[in-house]
Amino acid sequence: NAAGYTGGYGGAGRKTLASKTLTKNTTTDRVVYNAASPAAWTLASGNTVGGAIVVKEVTSDALSIPLFFVDFTDTATTGGTFTLTLDALGIGYTQQ
Repeated sequence: NAAGYTGGYGGAGRKTLASKTLTKNTTTDRVVYNAASPAAWTLASGNTVGGAIVVKEVTSDALSIPLFFVDFTDTATTGGTFTLTLDALGIGYTQQ
């Protein structure tokens, strides 16, 4: 929750993840989900961002499905551009 971010179903602050992939890793018995880092946000100063939620958006927030919580180091907003850089190893995984 930061000034400059418009949340909620279909909110302008939500970003669509591009270049989504699922990769089966037979060594670790995992399926890894990955995507390109989303476009940047312009967030007002005076807030701290410490995580993001990856959601499968359907017809409403109540019906949307949370997939992953992306935890990162708390970052103070400065009134400028905030960029979420996703880990190159993947956003998350499921055990096979």
